[in-house]
Amino acid sequence: MKWGQLMAALRDGTVTQAEVDSLRDLDLIFLGSDREAAGAETAIALEVSYTINPDDVERAATRADILRRAGYRSIPLVGGDWLADDARPLAEQYGVRVDLRRLST
Repeated sequence: MKWGQLMAALRDGTVTQAEVDSLRDLDLIFLGSDREAAGAETAIALEVSYTINPDDVERAATRADILRRAGYRSIPLVGGDWLADDARPLAEQYGVRVDLRRLST
């Protein structure tokens, strides 16, 4: 990922050092072209857990927001085998995409 934008946002105070540091704790950040947005470069902030709980949803949402404030188009995503009942309404509230797939066979 091109971190120049993130470092510029840090320098101008749009994001804090603690927020930048928290991005390192994401399970995965990847950058690609989003066909739904006419090929716009988009960062995916992904949290992966066997059981997706509210903390996973909040982490993905918060870290995607950090990326947005730094100037990136960003989508929060959680992935796993099962979504806890109390995580579903949070995912809807925060606009976090959910991908449920079997992690083991």
